[in-house]
Amino acid sequence: MNSKKEVDLKSPDASERISDLFRNAPILAEITFRRSGTSSDYYLCQTEDEFAELLNRLPDRQEFYLTCVDDLELRHFATKVRR
Repeated sequence: MNSKKEVDLKSPDASERISDLFRNAPILAEITFRRSGTSSDYYLCQTEDEFAELLNRLPDRQEFYLTCVDDLELRHFATKVRR
């Protein structure tokens, strides 16, 4: 990955990096639909278990962004995640 703010879920440190996001507050997951021309879907994940349930519903190769709810004003700090 080129950026420290990107996580490939196939990488060995992915679960640790996702867990780090939950340390301070819940996360907001923004699911993007780049080629469909529709707006993003947003999910508030209070726990890692809720995030895992959301992840299980997403198709392979889906791109999404995770942001700690404490940092919502700073969109550039979102973590880009690839399945």
